[in-house]
Amino acid sequence: MNKIIQLTFSMSLFLLSALSPLSTKAQSVDIKDIKLRMALITNKQINTNGDYVIQITEAENFTGFLDISNSEIRDLQGLEYFTSIKGLNCSNNKLTAISLDSHKKLTQLNCSDNQIKTLDITMLKELRDLNFEDNQIKTINLKNNNLLTRFVCQNNRLTVLDLKNKGELTKLDCSNNSIAYLNLNKNKKLNTLDCSGNNMQGLNMANGNNENISAGSFNALNNKLNCIMVDNTVYSEQNWINLIDNISYYSNKCNVIPENTPTESKLVL
Repeated sequence: MNKIIQLTFSMSLFLLSALSPLSTKAQSVDIKDIKLRMALITNKQINTNGDYVIQITEAENFTGFLDISNSEIRDLQGLEYFTSIKGLNCSNNKLTAISLDSHKKLTQLNCSDNQIKTLDITMLKELRDLNFEDNQIKTINLKNNNLLTRFVCQNNRLTVLDLKNKGELTKLDCSNNSIAYLNLNKNKKLNTLDCSGNNMQGLNMANGNNENISAGSFNALNNKLNCIMVDNTVYSEQNWINLIDNISYYSNKCNVIPENTPTESKLVL
């Protein structure tokens, strides 16, 4: 009888030890990209138990700023479990796509220097700092991102930029895109603007805050601008010297953009 009990106990221990790794594996995050896995398991703030996997609980409990930049990462599968992160820097990798559905608490996002063609940030209502420069993005929907203070999107393929509800915006760099018209008359806190290299035909900067934009914080060169709408012509001519093309000039009265201009980019002057 004792032998039977001992045998049963031994078999139970064997089954527990055999199933334990499977249980651990089932509770860990599935990360296919080796470079992403290494970036996460070597982060002691994330991998709190120091093993060779990221548990789902470890991912869910991390609430800080996640920096996985400069890591040659191609696939972000597994990051969907990091639902409480406040910031994400995945810049300078080899990404062609990024999903942000699980990261609704983000206030900062930097996905610059990748090969991303589409970017959906409509779920990021808390976003304040956005940088996706040096990608291949053609359109961006900012309708739900009304807390933005800093927006950098240079070196993409944007043709339209609607910023009318971005009252908190202080810095905008949309240089080297294909934006035809830019209306900033609602962005009353703006103090830094670079819209150079767009072949732009219309620019409205009359937002009541031009005197807070210094010479080193403005650039509208390499466009097709004639009349640039501003608050104060004298201030602009004195402080923004050589920052517009020879065919351009500042005025507080400019012609209205034709009615067939796309709604999102239409200027109301």
